[in-house]
Amino acid sequence: LVALRVRRAIFHGVYFGILQALLVNYWHGTYDYVTLHMISITMIVEYLVFMIVLVLLLRAAGKWGFLVAPFVWVVFDWARSSGVLGYPWGIAGTSQYRFLPFIQLASIGGIWGLDFLVVLVNASIAWFIGSRVFGWRWGGSRLLLRLRPRARRAIECCLPVGLGALVLGSSLLVGATILTRTRASLAAARERDRMNVVLVQPNCDPRKNPYTDNLDTLIALTDRGIERLGRTPDLVAWPEGAFMLDLRYWTDRERREAYWGTMVRRFLDYQRSIGTWLLTGTQDHGTAMELGKRVAKNFNSSILLGPSGETSALYHKIRLVPFGEYFPLSKTRFKQLYDQFKKYDISDWGIGEERVVFRHPKTPFSTPICFEDVFPDHVRRFVARGARMIVNMSNDYWSLSPVEGRQHGILALFRAVENRRPLLRATASGYTVSIDATGRIDEGSPTPYTSGVLVARVAVADLPTTLYTRWGDWFPALAAVVVGLFTLSVLVRMIYLRVSTRLRRGSLVRAALITVRELHASRRGAEAATDRRDESLPSAANAPTASTTMKATTP
Repeated sequence: LVALRVRRAIFHGVYFGILQALLVNYWHGTYDYVTLHMISITMIVEYLVFMIVLVLLLRAAGKWGFLVAPFVWVVFDWARSSGVLGYPWGIAGTSQYRFLPFIQLASIGGIWGLDFLVVLVNASIAWFIGSRVFGWRWGGSRLLLRLRPRARRAIECCLPVGLGALVLGSSLLVGATILTRTRASLAAARERDRMNVVLVQPNCDPRKNPYTDNLDTLIALTDRGIERLGRTPDLVAWPEGAFMLDLRYWTDRERREAYWGTMVRRFLDYQRSIGTWLLTGTQDHGTAMELGKRVAKNFNSSILLGPSGETSALYHKIRLVPFGEYFPLSKTRFKQLYDQFKKYDISDWGIGEERVVFRHPKTPFSTPICFEDVFPDHVRRFVARGARMIVNMSNDYWSLSPVEGRQHGILALFRAVENRRPLLRATASGYTVSIDATGRIDEGSPTPYTSGVLVARVAVADLPTTLYTRWGDWFPALAAVVVGLFTLSVLVRMIYLRVSTRLRRGSLVRAALITVRELHASRRGAEAATDRRDESLPSAANAPTASTTMKATTP
């Protein structure tokens, strides 16, 4: 990006972005080529803008570019993860999910702080290598001047790597301290109190299988999990959309005797028979805002049922998948586009309006649905409202790829570390997993694309609120300020150099004009003096000749 010409550097940067997007998201093509194409087009636009900014700023920064690159990169990842089209797949910081001391820093700056450190360390190495090519030196100290030239040059070249190592070492020291203290709190909580949760993975898409078959599978797996635990669990968690019938609708007096009403009664009878709390994905109805007015909508929801079958609370999914679960544009202004997307089985869910915290006797928890758990700020708002545990329910069966489920689960892992809260995931198929507050993955997850259960024993600890939970995305906001100030300084410097150059050119022109004027004036003065001298002499016609003089003197 620094060695090549600007256009070629931007081209290589965009090429890298598209290649990375295809490698990370190739599984989209296993079920829907339209989505893969949309992601590729979106990434082309995003990386084109990003690389134009990055290349220009790196060239302006020169040998200090290794400090600029991490800030720009964090702002880019933050921007592409925000808004309606936010898609936080492929963030560099998530690659370190197994490095527990390192990822504890997410409790301070979120995943964005980890993203910054990963890019900084790699940029430091790149600039160290580049120093030999571009002749960069970071010297200037009087102490270095006393060293031999070879030793001085070696130290001057190593400044980026040394600074990167210093930042990384300090970060690991802080992370190790946080990890040690959190583990001590969790160990004490495991001895005092724990919450037993049965997570069910039915290995089927509830939207496409017969509801009766789905219910039979869920009941059988739940019984297996309770038998494995050997006692009544504190909570049974079914995945997203596991029981798709609208409970409030079909338990109404007018409909409870209908076919679907009898199935709802069967479900509720089973739930009461196990005598514990049950959480399931479902469908609910209500009203939502659309084009400035309230309209009737169905919602992708989660519902918590008490031991006697009563409804404790409902949550309507807020962060929907654009062009998958809803159409984010005006259906009237973009009617032709909307008609085209309807051919690809787009859902039309309503958008939820409230982040609900479910109240359980053991601990309060919240249920971000499906890919809601990959958005840091969205999840931390649940915790800020009082959730002490995060229970995600997903349906990753549709991807037909274990890679997607694994990626989804790893992205969700960082919500546990950021907020220092345990995270449980119940998936239709994908990555059903239990993750503690330090990001450690518990053993026993069912194999992807097989039916199974996971009995999670969760330590219910009263852990302090993290800095990230309180302040949210403060780090990328700070990075945006740094990038903005650096960009402003570069622009001011460019304007200053351009103006000073013009002023220098103008002064030279003025000096040349003055010189010409002085030469012209001196020439005119010399000519005037010559004219005056000539006028003072007698003319040739009136001057006496030699012959007249002789005649006048002859007698």
